[in-house]
Amino acid sequence: VAPVGVVGSLVSGLAMGAFWGLAPVFAQRIGLELIGISTLMSLVILGGAALQYPIGRYSDRHDRRRVLGKVTAAAAIVAVATLLLLQIWRDSLYPLMFLYGGLAFSLYPICVAHMVDHLAPEEVLAGSSGLLLLHGIGAALGPAFAGVIMGLLGSQALLLYFALVLAPLALFAARHATPA
Repeated sequence: VAPVGVVGSLVSGLAMGAFWGLAPVFAQRIGLELIGISTLMSLVILGGAALQYPIGRYSDRHDRRRVLGKVTAAAAIVAVATLLLLQIWRDSLYPLMFLYGGLAFSLYPICVAHMVDHLAPEEVLAGSSGLLLLHGIGAALGPAFAGVIMGLLGSQALLLYFALVLAPLALFAARHATPA
């Protein structure tokens, strides 16, 4: 009943699993010391906490598929911007990853809310369980896929991986959104 929520949950897992599994490796390989790695991880999480409420409120008032498309596209753009700016301004990593966390951590909750919008109350538990399972599958596969890309292209390719998995979801969500 909510294909965007289903696909979005899997893709969110692919991105978040890769983040949790490989972001510290990425940070170490670009030369961050322990304090830099822990700061980076904390800022991504804080970004997720900071933007959950405003993005959630926005999705409550608009077509969640359209919101998911916009938030996902923004996360992909921030990942690419981070990759590019990292080459010329290393300190851009921290604010951009804060923003990335705020956007990326919002994807799964939007997917769940979208699915719940389409279910009867007695179906919500089963539907939520299914999305959680898909998110978990994505989270288990994400580090393996991202690891292959990082092995081929270098550790900074983690940011490219984020963009590559998120951009198709942005298009899929936008395609399934109600016309404006």
